[in-house]
Amino acid sequence: MDKRLDDGSIMRLAPTCRLQWEPERQIYLLLYPAGLVPLSALASEVLRRCDGHRRVGEIATELAHQCPGRHAEADVRDFLRSAREEGWIVPAHGPKRRRDRL
Repeated sequence: MDKRLDDGSIMRLAPTCRLQWEPERQIYLLLYPAGLVPLSALASEVLRRCDGHRRVGEIATELAHQCPGRHAEADVRDFLRSAREEGWIVPAHGPKRRRDRL
């Protein structure tokens, strides 16, 4: 399986994964078949944006603007690469093209 990730990649959560808000701890959890992962605020924002519509570059830039003074853009890209390697996110398949009717 190709695990490359670039700025033009559009990702979504893997079908076997889901995000769940944990109100007692005030954090998001990533639930997947092998268990669960408590997510940092930045990690949860990244995964919430992996909606099958946004490009990796857009996500990184958007979050970098929200976290000035940090290395958020590099952190986002590193996290996305790790999430891809772990199988938590997968490439989104674009919408099927409508055939134009004559």
